[in-house]
Amino acid sequence: MQKSPQMFFDEMQLNITKIDDQSVRYVYMAYQDWLKDIPLKQLESKRQEAELLFRRVGITFNVYGEADGAERLIPFDVIPRIISSHEWTTLSAGAIQRVRALNMFTMIKRLLRQALCQLAYWPIANIGLKCLG
Repeated sequence: MQKSPQMFFDEMQLNITKIDDQSVRYVYMAYQDWLKDIPLKQLESKRQEAELLFRRVGITFNVYGEADGAERLIPFDVIPRIISSHEWTTLSAGAIQRVRALNMFTMIKRLLRQALCQLAYWPIANIGLKCLG
């Protein structure tokens, strides 16, 4: 039985089952024309250069709970992710929505804390609540 090739996501391609010049997403066409002339050794060299810089600057993180506690690099790809204006409009609207939701949550949390603290000072409603300020 023949093993099927492992599928992976390639943001440059429209179709992951047929990878050729015809299936490149529009926003990547000019980049792909440039990229096909770059030797793989040069890309690998740039990846290693970026990794070294990330380690020097400290762009790393630890996975807490793991025994070794080794620092890991933030995932990085030398091939940039190019976002069309339409995709950016959708992404930025989603980011704005989430920031607003987090701000509202924070504001509601603050108001509830203030209300509970005020209740704690009422003699009739004092049920041992501690004001957290």
